[in-house]
Amino acid sequence: MTVPWLSIAIFTPLVGAVLTMLAGRRQIGRVVSLIASVVPLGIGAGVLARTPGIDDFVLKESIAWVSTDSLTITYTMALDGLSAPLFALTALLVAAAILFSWEETKRPLSFFALLLVLETSVLGVFAALDLFVFYVFWEFVLIPMFFLIAIWGGAHRRYAATKFFVYTFLASLVMLLGFMGMYFGLPDGVPATFNFLELQQYTAGFSVELQILLFVALLVGFAVKMPVVPVHTWLPWAHVEAPTAGSVLLAGVLLKMGAYGLIRFAIGAFPFAAVKLAPLLLVIGIVSILYAALVCLAQNDLKRMVAFSSISHMGVAMLGIATLNEIGFMGAIYMLIAHGLLSPLAFMMCGSIQHGWGTREIDKLGGIMQKTPTMGTFTMAAFIGSLGFPGFAGFIAEIAVLVGTYQAFGWIVIFPLLGVVLTAGYYIWAIQRALHGELTAEHADSAHEMPFYETAAVGVLTFFAIVYGVWPALLTEHINPFVEGLLSTVGVI
Repeated sequence: MTVPWLSIAIFTPLVGAVLTMLAGRRQIGRVVSLIASVVPLGIGAGVLARTPGIDDFVLKESIAWVSTDSLTITYTMALDGLSAPLFALTALLVAAAILFSWEETKRPLSFFALLLVLETSVLGVFAALDLFVFYVFWEFVLIPMFFLIAIWGGAHRRYAATKFFVYTFLASLVMLLGFMGMYFGLPDGVPATFNFLELQQYTAGFSVELQILLFVALLVGFAVKMPVVPVHTWLPWAHVEAPTAGSVLLAGVLLKMGAYGLIRFAIGAFPFAAVKLAPLLLVIGIVSILYAALVCLAQNDLKRMVAFSSISHMGVAMLGIATLNEIGFMGAIYMLIAHGLLSPLAFMMCGSIQHGWGTREIDKLGGIMQKTPTMGTFTMAAFIGSLGFPGFAGFIAEIAVLVGTYQAFGWIVIFPLLGVVLTAGYYIWAIQRALHGELTAEHADSAHEMPFYETAAVGVLTFFAIVYGVWPALLTEHINPFVEGLLSTVGVI
């Protein structure tokens, strides 16, 4: 009998959440939650360690869930070159978030349990190949994140949590309409199913009008989750008000769900519509890059600046998707991983600065490197990595997207290049004022370094951000076979 490793990885955190709640004591509960998060991390890392790269679905499991004459739903789960890196990233970030929050005192057992429930939900999203099962996991993600923001968030936590839920839930309903359109659009005589691998054989044959209509429905659902301009306004509130662990997972994995769905289901199902609507994706990507970068220049709160920068970086991913060429698409997927490491690192450092200095406001900070050099060093790494400095994963992603943009759209690459300049501007400005400015007397006496558990968490993320910056083949050997297969269905190669 084949061991269902993928299901073990997905549901171990859920079991861990129950055990955490039953632990009774924080000291026991946090250890249980960390152990539960390590299991999917080990399985995800094992998949990525496969040599040669992943060129097909692995750890595939398929079980009939509902089987009637008019409806078939299967529990079909698997990983490939697109989902495997995101699966492993999710497991890594949850473990890091638990470690970073090691001394959480407000309802700690519930806090750690919700992190594990969120992990199961996101892992299910990245593994599900049945649209119905995918939608169940997708919607379930909203519940733990809503409570993480609403209970452990800042002063405006209820407003932020409600806005997050309403925006993403309504967008999910539009996405569901797209899925139902795929289901009911099957030709006569074809068995009704939500299995995407079977649906994909027929969706490319839908009429032009239906392809475009369904693609737009999926685009709305996935674009809100990424998010991109103009459906982005929920994100800054959610990021700023969420606890640090919530911001880490929101930026690191929840935003990636939108881009993942767009690539896997919208482009995978409707290649003709993808080609026709590529100019729309281009405009959305460029506007998101420039708008968010300009807004970042006006921010005084470090966490709010990092929040808006996520919109800009997701704009880069959207731009890479719009190119519909190998290098641009590879860059878009690489950006999901790079941003999934660097943005959580930046949010962790914002949390550490808040803990150590009592504020995140740039004009009240200064001399962090002098007083707390470890904190300053990791903050520097997070910021220069996020601005696309060579040696970090973000550099590989941005270069690939810019090259792909030039190949696909020519001189239009000037606009995202301007976004790169603006990104460097606001991060360097923050580094100069907060890290290397004058030692601020108001906070200097009480400022203290990061505790060991925070240092360990940010150290792991920094390590991988650098490893994937200097050795991109570790990821591209998995990503490229997927990209080649997908673009061959679009007709580009």
